[in-house]
Amino acid sequence: MNASWAFCGIIAVSMTTGLGCGLAPAEPGLLPVHGTVRMDDRPASGGSVCFHPDDQASGVLPVGSIEADGTYEVYVHGKPGAPEGTYRVTVFMHEKSSGKAGHAGLPKSMIDRRYNARQTTPLSIDVRRDAGPGHYDLKIVTKSRS
Repeated sequence: MNASWAFCGIIAVSMTTGLGCGLAPAEPGLLPVHGTVRMDDRPASGGSVCFHPDDQASGVLPVGSIEADGTYEVYVHGKPGAPEGTYRVTVFMHEKSSGKAGHAGLPKSMIDRRYNARQTTPLSIDVRRDAGPGHYDLKIVTKSRS
């Protein structure tokens, strides 16, 4: 099992569960970070995003869930926002489980696995105070279905 996938998935669910709809104000030291994940020019639906700081010593890992309309907001320790800085962004989107009893293994990824690892993701974001509309939008390309 890919430890990065499991960790970010668990964190995203636990950080956002019960927080309700709408954007909450960021805590002191955290800047609001919300955007839209687009998959081949259409909003993504479901999954999670994980922001990995370039400064790995910072000890923070902003995470968020991708909503049905493709929007996301990241949280740190249950508080909305992320510290200022540069991040590599991983995205996790998997097909729904077939529900077959005894099915083992990970669900099938809907996107290229390069988006699942900090070392290979092409996505990078600068969290900054002067970020304008669309600054935190993410575009991913689905893997070939040939």
